Amino acid sequence: AIKGIANLAAGSGSSAQQASTAMYQLSQAIAAGRVNLQDWNSVVNAGMGGKLFQDALKETARSMGAVIDETQSFRDSISDKDGTGWLTSDVLLTTLQKFANDPSLLQAATQVKTFTALIDTMKESVQSGWSGIYRTKFK
Repeated sequence: AIKGIANLAAGSGSSAQQASTAMYQLSQAIAAGRVNLQDWNSVVNAGMGGKLFQDALKETARSMGAVIDETQSFRDSISDKDGTGWLTSDVLLTTLQKFANDPSLLQAATQVKTFTALIDTMKESVQSGWSGIYRTKFK
């Protein structure tokens, strides 16, 4: 799920911080068993709730036997009042697993497109290196 979110973030042009925020919220949704509107809003606010993710979730849900009312907007379709929405944690996890292995998203995740992204990548690399040193040194 984490790799899928990271790849989706890269494909959507979101930062590592935005991906982290979305993953935190989605982990709560996974624990609850379904994605509600508040969870989805955090994904949208992180810049990752676009058509790519929406269509992939719907496709996964349909393949798992869910019926989605296409007369409603995406937001309305997941905010049903009875709590039996189609966007379950199984649908979410299956979709994120597909994103983890999607070639175009993998490519987006491994390419640095902006100077800011380059700096972020370098910071993460340095932090990972230091954490490895601390783990080794202070075991």
